[in-house]
Amino acid sequence: MNNAYIAYALWFFVGYLGGHRIYLGKFISGFLMMGLFFLGGATIWLLGLGFIPLAIWGIWWIIDIFLIGKIIDKNLRKDILKNRLRAEDLETELKRLYELYESGAISKAEFETRKEILFR
Repeated sequence: MNNAYIAYALWFFVGYLGGHRIYLGKFISGFLMMGLFFLGGATIWLLGLGFIPLAIWGIWWIIDIFLIGKIIDKNLRKDILKNRLRAEDLETELKRLYELYESGAISKAEFETRKEILFR
């Protein structure tokens, strides 16, 4: 789960390296942002061509302050869905185990052992 305060602090202090995007799980765009910054910085002295990647990077960096909240919300929704699916899988597996116990296919001790393993 992402912390908004950490994401905004990373945006402010290491946003030029895409640190906030990497923290939020956007690895490709984070490294692309880092690459734009270094490419622009390395080529700024070459006929001013470095201005183009730096301008793209700067606009992207400013826009990201508005996108961080949306990315955090999206990640939170993914975590909630993942936990819900995990709980549904656990419930299904427990029902199947109980049916095996009720039908006499497994003993009470084996049922309890498998249930304990399931809830780990």
